[in-house]
Amino acid sequence: MNIMNKYRLLKKTAWAALAVLALASCKSEVWKEHYSTNDDVPTMTLAQTIESMPEYSNFVKALKTTFTFNEKNMTNVTYWDLLNESNFMTVWLPTNGSIAPEVWEQYTKPVRDKTREEHLKFGTEFLMNHIARFSHTVGSATDERITMLSGKGYDATPTSLAGTDYQANGTNIRCSNGILHKLDGKIEYLPSIYEYLTTNSDYKEFGQWFAQYTKYEIDVDKSVEKGIVDGQMVYADSVMKISSVLLDKFGYINEEDSNYIMLLPAPELLSQEFNRIKDYFEYESLRDDADSLQKFYTYQAMMTDMFFNMNKGVNPHAADSIVSTLFKLEERLSDSIPYHVYKNPRGENGILASAKDSAMCSNGKVYFFDKWPFKDNMTFLRPIKVEAEDVMLASDFTFRPRNLYRDYYGNSFQATVMEVDRTGFDNWEAPFYIPNTLKASYKMKIVLRRNTVTNRAYYLLPTVSLYSEFKDLSKTAAELEKEAQVYKPSGLNPYKYYCGDKNNTNIKDPDVIESPAFSLKHCNYETNLDLCRVLLSCKATNKETQTSTVWIDCIILEPVIE
Repeated sequence: MNIMNKYRLLKKTAWAALAVLALASCKSEVWKEHYSTNDDVPTMTLAQTIESMPEYSNFVKALKTTFTFNEKNMTNVTYWDLLNESNFMTVWLPTNGSIAPEVWEQYTKPVRDKTREEHLKFGTEFLMNHIARFSHTVGSATDERITMLSGKGYDATPTSLAGTDYQANGTNIRCSNGILHKLDGKIEYLPSIYEYLTTNSDYKEFGQWFAQYTKYEIDVDKSVEKGIVDGQMVYADSVMKISSVLLDKFGYINEEDSNYIMLLPAPELLSQEFNRIKDYFEYESLRDDADSLQKFYTYQAMMTDMFFNMNKGVNPHAADSIVSTLFKLEERLSDSIPYHVYKNPRGENGILASAKDSAMCSNGKVYFFDKWPFKDNMTFLRPIKVEAEDVMLASDFTFRPRNLYRDYYGNSFQATVMEVDRTGFDNWEAPFYIPNTLKASYKMKIVLRRNTVTNRAYYLLPTVSLYSEFKDLSKTAAELEKEAQVYKPSGLNPYKYYCGDKNNTNIKDPDVIESPAFSLKHCNYETNLDLCRVLLSCKATNKETQTSTVWIDCIILEPVIE
């Protein structure tokens, strides 16, 4: 046994010992309220005590005929065996009458007649939903949130658990390895938003796609150890924790102590929108992973504003608004467009007002829609901005902070510009590589700042092209060059730009020159293998200028919204 396993085993043994000592010897006022003052130490286990109560015969049968799981593997240990172990537990007993006879019939089928899936389902959603680790007594000061073996958390009061009342004189029944409470009903199992999404048969395709990025591992601190077998710890009951790149990005909708909202369009609407949006994420066809990339980023785009974290203190925006989990305050401060923000969500025109129905989950609520509730230009189809200082460095370029400017969106800021420093009559070229472009139509805007040289005009010529690491080797260089011309937008004429005004050296507003619309042949979203390049070149002549110095602020590609 390694040191950590020894520590965990000792820790759990200590818990059990302390709990038994507390039950046996505590003489405080709390003890007098919770228990009789009889000094007898109970000798019957939880399982034995429950079996002695005929009114819980169905619960006993379910315990005896349902196997536990060790990670993803079904064991030969039943929940009855678990309640006979020394691990200290608290059990809330559901009445026979609180469950329909046909459901009891399923729960109590002979152990060999249950499928693996039924053992897992009945154990998780029913038996484990009525059992918790350690001691949870009931008294006049009870106010806690109890986490069951199922992982679900429920609020406990002096008179109820999860809204289900206790029977009169039915609390704090002492056993040798735990405590029993009699409920006047049962505890309803609610799925988390994650479970709802990934197990609902109506959303099978979307749910299975989401679930495939989930990784499971055992939570050793929350699992019940049975002992060492072949040098490894075996768990009589195991709790799994999950991780996922999607959960990391969109929010931990699996966490039971959280409060989320999910906006879920109807299955047919999801399919319809997927087929529309996927065209924006069409990658170079020569890529081996083009199809998988397209599917992943299409679904990710659809989920942009699908999740909202409603936990207290999370929303940094106005009180009458909600923000999706992709909201970032620093982005909001630098951009005048309120991405991920929805004002008055339950008002007449609010985003939640158009929901057709909703469903409660253990950690929030799911709202259903039969019309697509999101706008492309407010979610994934957004302008792409590249700062000049992020351009590929060259000896002819320097970067210098300048006076306080207003940017293209009207915000004031301390500008950093790329100053192309050549003197004389030399021309120059500055390449800008634009990331995360979609297969879409764009207009290009070049944001320039005026310098302080004598007012002279010269020409700036922008061109746009796509460069791909994936080449069709069956084609000749001439054929590839001819094909590349297709990538280059037509109508990008030279722009005559005045590089300064000696009589006005503190001009704060930018000069913006705009191109006609052009279309990109494929996307390069989240990849460095397909590059969109804007080549900005100076085409000055001797008659037009005494210097070719210019201050370049940024390049913006704005999608054309049809």
